[in-house]
Amino acid sequence: MEDLSFPFGDVANQIHKAAMAINSGILAEMQIQESYTASLPTSGKASVGDAIYKYMYNAVKFSAGHLLHSLNISSKREALELADEIEAFMYNWRHKSWMAHSKSSWGMVKDLVSDLDRSDKNHLLAGRADTLLLCLKFRYPKLSQTSLDMCKIQYNMDVGQVILESYSRVLESLAFDIVAWIDDVLFCRKNHEQT
Repeated sequence: MEDLSFPFGDVANQIHKAAMAINSGILAEMQIQESYTASLPTSGKASVGDAIYKYMYNAVKFSAGHLLHSLNISSKREALELADEIEAFMYNWRHKSWMAHSKSSWGMVKDLVSDLDRSDKNHLLAGRADTLLLCLKFRYPKLSQTSLDMCKIQYNMDVGQVILESYSRVLESLAFDIVAWIDDVLFCRKNHEQT
């Protein structure tokens, strides 16, 4: 009997990951609108809540998988709400990191050193939020678009970006479905062989 475990699933999985990366890259290039930034809480801590903030701030070895597991997310709606909160957190900390660098001047050496220390922590927190968001998207591959993504797409004027973003999103969804179908066929075949 022909071996169905030929890496069709691996190929589809690689296509899925590539489409996700393209989609994320295009969305990252799109400008963030004032309407989105105006709606954000003023602190990253307010965006994600006390428990998540403390873990992200205090963890010596940050594990996005461990944090997601501890949150006991029970639905895609909860996952999407968390993704929105994480993006707001990430934006706040990236903005603070940028502001710390933009304030520094030659005349304020003490302020520069303290700004760089804060900036490093802000950059670290934004990076941890990015890792957490990526882990969440891998755990829930067919998650709807976040508020930030929808805002970027809605107000984007670059037709090329719009086409590439929508094409990569469709390809991502199709590749995920193919991987799921292959897994179902292999699972059914394995059960059939055991009986």
